[in-house]
Amino acid sequence: MDAAALERVYEAFRDFHDYFAPALGRKQPRELSRDCLPGLLAQSEERRNAENLSEAVASSPRSLQRFLTEFPWDDDLVMGRLQEYLGPRLGDPAGVWALDGSDFPKPGVKSVGVSRQCCGALGKIANCPAGRFVAHVGPKGRARVDRRLYLPREWTGDRGSGALRGGGGASGLSGAPEPDGVGVGEAGGGSGSGTAGGPMAGWR
Repeated sequence: MDAAALERVYEAFRDFHDYFAPALGRKQPRELSRDCLPGLLAQSEERRNAENLSEAVASSPRSLQRFLTEFPWDDDLVMGRLQEYLGPRLGDPAGVWALDGSDFPKPGVKSVGVSRQCCGALGKIANCPAGRFVAHVGPKGRARVDRRLYLPREWTGDRGSGALRGGGGASGLSGAPEPDGVGVGEAGGGSGSGTAGGPMAGWR
């Protein structure tokens, strides 16, 4: 999306953002997120850091970096709000759930979950994080609606098993986690991320 296209839909975007703002904490991070998200849509650089994002929006690189690294916010609550928002818009009896993994090379040791493990993008053991994602696909559209990040042994200390961020335990510690580490039952109204009672229970 270029800057002109973003300008045309900006008012609708503000309404969309306001739906999620309560999950982002205090006033300052809510306002910074309102700039960060359009920056992700509008800037063209492959490496999406704070400096690149600031070229497309009004906020400075330093303030965007603070939002990305210093301000805490509840990602499970954001995901629950997303499920509530999309349910009545995409839910359809003909819809299906799609479960897939994503493992991509990542240098360094500071990004959460990064470890030498099976990397699907390379087809070999490499430094990478491993995630599992649930999407809903149907006649009205498709969207990713839940996720889990696999935490290898070195990220879980002495617990004796891997853990999936947001709840549950990993099936194994060597190689990639089991593909059903995030279950469709959770996204569809079980005990996974989102609000109490399962925000996606009425999708199908």
